[in-house]
Amino acid sequence: MGAACCSIVEVLSPTTKRRDRNQKRGLYTDAGVGEYWLVDPERRVFVVIRRAQADMVVTDEMTWHPAGALEPLAFAVARVFG
Repeated sequence: MGAACCSIVEVLSPTTKRRDRNQKRGLYTDAGVGEYWLVDPERRVFVVIRRAQADMVVTDEMTWHPAGALEPLAFAVARVFG
């Protein structure tokens, strides 16, 4: 598999959260997606999934610095759910 191709953001809903956490996780990582964010409105967190790394649960500040970007995007998680 080559370099990671992109990032995907999924907002969990009660009807699809099991599929988003399990089936889509495998589909996206197998397809070479570099980073997969699960936005969990119930828990008010972001879960960052990267291939071959432990999941990262973000509760305070989310920072994303894609390759080629001069500056990272950073925001308070609470503002998303505000």
